[in-house]
Amino acid sequence: MIEIHLLGRFAILAPDGEVALPTAKVRLLAAYLFWQQGRWVRRELLRGMLWGDLEEERAAGNLRTALYFLRRALAAGGAPDDLLEIRRDAVRAPAGPDCPVDARLFEEKAWAGLQKDAKEVELLMGAASLYRGDFVEGLDADWCLPERRRLADLHLAVLRTLVERLSALSLHEAAVSYASRWLAVDPLDEAAHQALMRLYAALGQPARVAEQFEQCQQVLKKELGIFPGDATVRLLQELAPPAEKGAAACRKKFPGAGGTAPAPRPPGRRLILFPAEKGFPQIRCGTPGCSWFPARRWPCWGKRRRASNPWKGPSPSTTSSAAWRPGPG
Repeated sequence: MIEIHLLGRFAILAPDGEVALPTAKVRLLAAYLFWQQGRWVRRELLRGMLWGDLEEERAAGNLRTALYFLRRALAAGGAPDDLLEIRRDAVRAPAGPDCPVDARLFEEKAWAGLQKDAKEVELLMGAASLYRGDFVEGLDADWCLPERRRLADLHLAVLRTLVERLSALSLHEAAVSYASRWLAVDPLDEAAHQALMRLYAALGQPARVAEQFEQCQQVLKKELGIFPGDATVRLLQELAPPAEKGAAACRKKFPGAGGTAPAPRPPGRRLILFPAEKGFPQIRCGTPGCSWFPARRWPCWGKRRRASNPWKGPSPSTTSSAAWRPGPG
């Protein structure tokens, strides 16, 4: 069996391994013939597509040479002799079950799955597994570009439909996988971010909901200079409790600080400095149940603290233990 890979890097897999095509023109010729599998392609079309800037006689000679090298490469890879049919006026790669083309199979499964009822996911999952990358990556020709865009749009439709149907079937973990692929293909699509936020909420992970919103906000601001739309903001308000939003922001701003962010200290709350541990004093709020917080992790410690933090007290460099109340501001 011969396998033709047009999705991702173009490759012809023969019984003896991948067929080595000698030049870029031969690769383009082979890719086009197998994309048009089963159809006769006139030599005039091939000459104009590959050597349109040359005189007709010279272009015809180049086409004959390219076809010779293509047949020789296929034979060296163990491909059957009838894999390529050549006439005086046209060339074709015959269609057959022994020579599947992944792009054709992807289209067939994708359209069949999209037209099925809402519980059908196997065909769409099969189509998604065939899409290994853009159509003939690395080959830039005029005929490649519209097909690349068309198949990429079809791939996005497959991923969106899979996320919707798997979510409806309560297969949230599988839906997260396809939603992540959707986001990787189009990171500026707010719908992909919203789908992941809903899935994380369904899985009981409100912190991931807030983190996904932060990711959406960052990429939109960086790439487009805009903020998430009202629908995305409302979705965050519905799905993520305020505590989780604050915790996600704290973990992002102060990585390594354990637990949730310390609450703002009202006037009269007591702060206590305890003896140093591993060279750093320990701070603890006087409120019962408050967590330990290493001084090296305190957001405003050091020079900035004196300039911007109204909670005044003795410096840890001169005091190993003390109890004090914040000043009036």
